[in-house]
Amino acid sequence: MASQMIIYAQALMNFCQKTIPGNIHHPHHLL
Repeated sequence: MASQMIIYAQALMNFCQKTIPGNIHHPHHLL
């Protein structure tokens, strides 16, 4: 289970970096 969560987390981070590279340091900028 733990390994799957890590893989999911890494995939999510990669997706975020490709989608909003300018908001990585400010995740709450859109709120």
